[in-house]
Amino acid sequence: MSDVACTYCGILGHVRVIDSRWSDKYQAMKRRRECTKCRYRWSTVEVDADQVDFLYKNMSARREDPS
Repeated sequence: MSDVACTYCGILGHVRVIDSRWSDKYQAMKRRRECTKCRYRWSTVEVDADQVDFLYKNMSARREDPS
């Protein structure tokens, strides 16, 4: 179990990982998760923050580099 909340019912701590796979194409870990309370299943993708270029969208919808 983990400290992840279910994206469907919102209950915290009753989520388990069913399957994990490394994606070479995206350099990311893909995980299939399931809530043990409502049985809802969904996928997450985890990437290293150092590998991602972040762009922020401000209120005027103009994209800006955070640095």
